[in-house]
Amino acid sequence: MSVERGPVNEYEVIWKTGHVDRLMAHQVSWPGGASDAIFGRGTVRPERVRFHAEVDGRWTLMLDAPADEISTVRNVTHVRDLP
Repeated sequence: MSVERGPVNEYEVIWKTGHVDRLMAHQVSWPGGASDAIFGRGTVRPERVRFHAEVDGRWTLMLDAPADEISTVRNVTHVRDLP
């Protein structure tokens, strides 16, 4: 079965340190929900942000980072197109 993911988006990640990264991704998963609440032996699992993209036909993890280290995530795919 083939899945059409459409065009990839460009994201700008601003870290709390002030560093700025740009990356391409089809999907961004922000923490939240029951799956992020408890992990292992009663310890709280750190919340993480995950970026995935299809690269050469394979679903690939592009970035996996602690949510508390990120200040801002912006989709900047069409920013250059604005007047």
